[in-house]
Amino acid sequence: MRVPCETIWQTFYVHVHLVTGVNVPCALELISAIEPLTPEIIRRAIARGRKGLAYVNELVASVGTEDE
Repeated sequence: MRVPCETIWQTFYVHVHLVTGVNVPCALELISAIEPLTPEIIRRAIARGRKGLAYVNELVASVGTEDE
């Protein structure tokens, strides 16, 4: 009897969530989650990770121009 690949995936990887482009704050939030990861928790961590991204050179330059 041959078992389809999809059946194997669904049987063994039910609790696998694939997220790409994870930054450190997002990874730490997901790793340190107390409750089991749900799609909602993962979406929230991704949104927070996106908000944490910044081009620091521009931030430093804008602070320098505000002081003058």
